[in-house]
Amino acid sequence: MFTLPGMSNAAVTCPDHTVPKAGICVPKSDDTRFHLSDADVSNTIYNVAETLLAFLAALSVLVIAIAGIMYITSTGDETRIDNAKKWLLYAIIGLVIALVSYLIVYAVGQMLGVTS
Repeated sequence: MFTLPGMSNAAVTCPDHTVPKAGICVPKSDDTRFHLSDADVSNTIYNVAETLLAFLAALSVLVIAIAGIMYITSTGDETRIDNAKKWLLYAIIGLVIALVSYLIVYAVGQMLGVTS
């Protein structure tokens, strides 16, 4: 039998919601104290990721609109035009990253059976 250094082979006394395995207490597989199954946890992670990515996409669209306003109000000033173009470029890059991230999250969700 494998034991860690400094640990005895004495019987382990565990709380009611756990069982002893390999000298430590682990939760019972039918423990429903938290009312969460593996599917609930994976759905929660998927929903949080989906919400965060939707927020980032909306933020990118907002920055694109701001960059457009900056460009329109630049009145020919090359520095302000360049600044507006940089904002537009970075917003588009952010939007593309958000969309690709969503596709990755969706694909992983499909593989794990989280999405329908």
